[in-house]
Amino acid sequence: MRAVSSSLVAILLGAGLASPAYAASKTYDVLPGRLVIGLYTYAGASPAAAMERLGDLALSEARMVPGRPAFVVDVPPDRSQEAIKLVMGAPGVRHFGAEVRMRPDTIPGDPAKAGTLDTVRVPAARTWGAGSPDTVVAVVDSGVSPTAELPADRLLAGRDFVDGDDDASDASGHGTLVASVIAGTGVNGVCPKCRILPVRVSNADGGYAADIAAGIVWAADQGAPVIHVSGAGWSTSRVLEEAVTYAGYKGSLVVGEALNPAVATEDVYGTERRSLAAGTVDRAGLVNGGVTDSTNYWSDVAAADNLRVLDATGTARYLAGTAASAAVVAGTAGLVLSAKPDATAEQVRESILRNALPGNHLGEYPLSVLDAGAVLSEFGTADTKAPVVAATGLTAGQIVGTTPVVVRPRITDDHGVKRVELLRGGKVVAERRTPWDKPLTLTAPAKWTGQQDVTVRTYDYAGHVGEATTNVRFDTVAPTVTFVSPKLNTAVRSPFQVVISTDADVTSVTASGVKMVRQPGTNLWKATLRSGDGGGGIFSIDARDAAGNVATPNWTGTVDSTAPTAKTISPAEKTRVRSTVTTSVSGIQDQIGLAKAELWVDGKYAGAGTSRKVSTAGKNGNVKLTWKLTDKLGNARTYTRTVIADNKGPSVSITKAPKNKAKVTGTVKVYVKASDTAGVARVELLVNGKVVATDKTSAYVLSVNTKKQAKTMKVRVRAYDKLGNVTYTTTRTWSRK
Repeated sequence: MRAVSSSLVAILLGAGLASPAYAASKTYDVLPGRLVIGLYTYAGASPAAAMERLGDLALSEARMVPGRPAFVVDVPPDRSQEAIKLVMGAPGVRHFGAEVRMRPDTIPGDPAKAGTLDTVRVPAARTWGAGSPDTVVAVVDSGVSPTAELPADRLLAGRDFVDGDDDASDASGHGTLVASVIAGTGVNGVCPKCRILPVRVSNADGGYAADIAAGIVWAADQGAPVIHVSGAGWSTSRVLEEAVTYAGYKGSLVVGEALNPAVATEDVYGTERRSLAAGTVDRAGLVNGGVTDSTNYWSDVAAADNLRVLDATGTARYLAGTAASAAVVAGTAGLVLSAKPDATAEQVRESILRNALPGNHLGEYPLSVLDAGAVLSEFGTADTKAPVVAATGLTAGQIVGTTPVVVRPRITDDHGVKRVELLRGGKVVAERRTPWDKPLTLTAPAKWTGQQDVTVRTYDYAGHVGEATTNVRFDTVAPTVTFVSPKLNTAVRSPFQVVISTDADVTSVTASGVKMVRQPGTNLWKATLRSGDGGGGIFSIDARDAAGNVATPNWTGTVDSTAPTAKTISPAEKTRVRSTVTTSVSGIQDQIGLAKAELWVDGKYAGAGTSRKVSTAGKNGNVKLTWKLTDKLGNARTYTRTVIADNKGPSVSITKAPKNKAKVTGTVKVYVKASDTAGVARVELLVNGKVVATDKTSAYVLSVNTKKQAKTMKVRVRAYDKLGNVTYTTTRTWSRK
């Protein structure tokens, strides 16, 4: 199939035109000051009549185009239209037009995007032979010079149509690069035993269509079965078109760039084309035809470019663009004619087009890619051996899970493999038809576990089939995970141990990134985790089986690592107490609930509950009360209170009063001194066991009317502190007068 690209700029760049300025105009390659005038071939037709009509407008003598009935004459550029009108209708004049400059491919090579002949299956083609010295490929370019990859003994005597001599040495280096791709012995030489016929028609800045036409005709007359033509341009040249047609009638296959109108358009006489126009293809199969629909300059086939070969100085360089891809096509034609010398140009051309592979294209117009191996299979010796699948790339019992497996089979064939299929359970699930197709990929059925045969089946160019089968286990079912401890929706405190149970084929487990350890001989996995307090999704499991299936269940529940709190502990710190005191804890809060409250008194367990009675009898001084609050997970908090036990009565003495056995009358006053660390609450005077006077204010004075008492009185004073402790003075006996 012939294809056409969609972008003018892409065309110019794809064809190898170095300067973007060329894209500004389609007339950059037309030379209005130089006319090419074609003549009829009948006897007597000559430039004379046309030159006579031009008269003074002719700035040069008529220069015949070697091998063609045409001549070139220079005229004033600003009067070219006038000159054309003068020669119109002149006797013997058949066609006329401005000369056209064709420029060589000058795209800089890019090592990062280096091409390979594997893309167009040249290595497979060479299994039928590396060419023959009897096969000649003409290179119509800037000349060809010998290199280490293309020695002089493989270069025939050529012709120089620029200087008009027989020295066809390379004038710019381009022709040698092209010839090295066609017939060099390096890795990027297509037909390393073919010979090259050098034809120089250009310099570094290109060549004229008339010279290129002369070179093509001369190469055809020398019997070159394949002619590679470098050069691209927008404008057509009748003399160049006729030269390509002439070469076709002579039996030559002309191969050129997609932007060479003479090569890329139909035969000027409307008959079948015997030329091929080449576009480019990269390693990913992306094609570029280098042409536009508006020009109708068609591409026939794409081939590899950006190939590293030796130039005329022996330096390795990359040849990029359509000149390189055309060289690959020309070299392939050389391989064909070496394998079958009697093949015609038409047969070679049709085989190349018929066997081309569909390429990847960005624009509207598709372009197929050269398959050199398939072409040679039609002309080389018969292929009687079937390909052999030495290894499928899979192992028996191999597990294939949710991640697709790239299958890289090992296949051998005496020539080459045309297609490879991957079958699962007898059905084709993947195939490779082109060198740039992605590797075969085996995908397991969704949510299924079981075994199936996987077959790699391959076809060679002769249609022979080879295959091999491997039984594979598929598993796309996620493993089962059961939480053993802690159970779902329960409460734990950090750190806590996680125990899960899994399927037997699980190979690794993590819990929120922490590696779990399988317990020997079981399907149990353990790990210790730490987490802050909270509820909901606390941690997640990542369990992977041998097939790569993953289960990621979340554990939900509560983490509580905080002990209970209390608002009030009574009695308050440093409270003075006596005898039996009640201590309590209240306002208790905890996330999951209180399990118990316990009390210790001076380090001795005193019982559980939120309120306890504590005896301080016989104690004076500090008493330590310790409350321990424990929640249901064992989180515990202690609260300590120190109280002061005071079981000692006040110090009390009578400072002034009748002495023992004194006789008294009337009202008697008793003066008392009393003190206590807790403070004196009151002082009382007792007569015969009855309180007869009380004083709560220091200094204490107690009065008694003895007239109202018995004749004999037993008198003593007692003092109470604020805790209720009491102290008595010694008893005195009074008698009334």
